[in-house]
Amino acid sequence: MATDPPKPRTRDQVIQGLALATASGSLGLFVGSGVTLALTKGTAKTGKQWQGLLEQVAALIGVSYPDDKTAAGKGYPLIASLLIDALAATAMKDETGADVAPENRGTRAVTIFKQTTASENRFVVHPVNGKAAANALREMRPAWAITTNYDTCMEQVLDSSLMLAPDDPVPPSGVATPVWHLHGHILAPESIVISEADYVSAIRPFKYRQTKLGTMLSESVTLFIGYAVGDINVQSAIDHSEVYGRRFRNPLVLAQWVQKDPKPDPYRGPHGVEVVEVSDVIGLLEEVAERVKAIRAKQEDAISHVRTLRDSSAARDVFITDATSRATTVKRMRVTSVLHGNREVLEALTAVFDAIWSSTIGKDGWPHYMSLVDVLMDCFVLGSPADSPGVFAFLYGRLHQIAYYINASPTFKMGTAYDATKLWHARWPNVTSEVRAEIRAHARAMGDLNVLQITGGV
Repeated sequence: MATDPPKPRTRDQVIQGLALATASGSLGLFVGSGVTLALTKGTAKTGKQWQGLLEQVAALIGVSYPDDKTAAGKGYPLIASLLIDALAATAMKDETGADVAPENRGTRAVTIFKQTTASENRFVVHPVNGKAAANALREMRPAWAITTNYDTCMEQVLDSSLMLAPDDPVPPSGVATPVWHLHGHILAPESIVISEADYVSAIRPFKYRQTKLGTMLSESVTLFIGYAVGDINVQSAIDHSEVYGRRFRNPLVLAQWVQKDPKPDPYRGPHGVEVVEVSDVIGLLEEVAERVKAIRAKQEDAISHVRTLRDSSAARDVFITDATSRATTVKRMRVTSVLHGNREVLEALTAVFDAIWSSTIGKDGWPHYMSLVDVLMDCFVLGSPADSPGVFAFLYGRLHQIAYYINASPTFKMGTAYDATKLWHARWPNVTSEVRAEIRAHARAMGDLNVLQITGGV
């Protein structure tokens, strides 16, 4: 039985969710004509939308736009096809000025129509609005942008972008943000999707763009911006993402522009999309960007603490002896591991465990085995096999090192560290079942009898 989508989040939660996705590199933008209008401060001809564009193109190529009676009930792709047919019925010249043979006029008419459409979509962003959007996007660094716009406004406000036509493969995001023009773009007029024939080809099943679109929306948190809730492009894209099942889909958020008095709370639109009403499209990007700055500041603080732990003996002493401070630092290690990789986390942990291990040498060394157990248990929350196999493997290595000195039962035994043994058996049940199972599986695979004995694996 189908389940209802969860209740909409608060506006603050939606903005924070977009910022967190941005900070982790998993935010994609799906950009409509409303963004072009905002970036050009309303001067772009997209203000007239489809009909205005087709009327302008018709006038420029010298054919008549259908009257209201003829156009009634016809979609704009069909009207574009009728305009192309009308042009093909006239005498025309090729690029060299030579007459076009009647049998070639249809192809030539398509070329002229798309070239004229491209010319009518050459916009330059407004200096003020463009700068504001560029600053926000520089902070956000979207993983990708998909657009049904023909223009290059998004490319103008991104620091580095890769312009892609409908059938171009979309590479992984690196320095340049891929901007995938689903309906073609002005620098390749032949790629423009505008007539009925173009749309039939565009929605043909099993094409790259159909499959890729669904996976991109499933794998990323997507912000639709510059579209209305009922826009057919939005509905089609969401429908593609549901091919893989809604449970595989990341959140979809649509920023619905309203002229004034946007609703304070998000609500559910078709297909469960979360709708956030805004009266300023660029302002929304700036709002998300400000949240991203705060998140990144915390991330930098986290890696700074990890580096201090690695480099400072005083910081290591506090980490070893102060459980509250250690818990905070372990959380920072988790952030660092996810966002910056394991190298610096492993360097810091190596410094910590080496410092404790060196203290176990000599007649006064037994109490320090307790520190080894205590720190190891706290750090195992870092080493979830699914989250960080590298950190888990490191911690298992340290467990193997200490297991020889832990008795299989919480009782005294000559040659073992009694206080460390009691602490181990007191804390072992509190380790997550996932980590406990993986430790035992690891021990069995390695034939590690000491670890199996203290973990109840034998």
